[in-house]
Amino acid sequence: MDNDNYKLYTKDVLNLIFSNQDIDQLIPYLSKNVKAMGLYTEDVLKYNDIINHIKTYKSNHFTFYIDQFTCTVIYQNNSVCITEGVFYLNMEEYQTRTKYFYTIVFKDHQIELLHTSIGNTPKDLKEAPFILASCSFKLDEQLSIVDINDNLLELLLYDNKEEFLNDID
Repeated sequence: MDNDNYKLYTKDVLNLIFSNQDIDQLIPYLSKNVKAMGLYTEDVLKYNDIINHIKTYKSNHFTFYIDQFTCTVIYQNNSVCITEGVFYLNMEEYQTRTKYFYTIVFKDHQIELLHTSIGNTPKDLKEAPFILASCSFKLDEQLSIVDINDNLLELLLYDNKEEFLNDID
């Protein structure tokens, strides 16, 4: 798949996650090994956790839409693609607009790792470097993540690489 197709694919996935469409439309995109991280998740979420989290989120029946979506393909080979970017999530009922950063690792056209973080730091959290850093991964022959750069590690709220790598095993 070429870069433009991955950019469309990424936007489609984010729209499915953040819109109130049927959850069944999203499930084919998720690998059974998928991991997810976000600002308000204490642990790394796995497949069933992600499905339950999104179902709970969608049960609120709020209306969301995404705008100012950007996407950069930062790594790609025959079966893995890593995309990152930024978008604004608009929640019409509350007239709010929130900036999000995201990183998605696709393997064989399914999501293996998903991360989103809010672009501004809530008052009750310590300062965090919420800048869209160019993220990089090193992958082994089995396409497992074996290294990650320090800027993204901080964005994912991990103290060290060993902790991150243990969580994605």
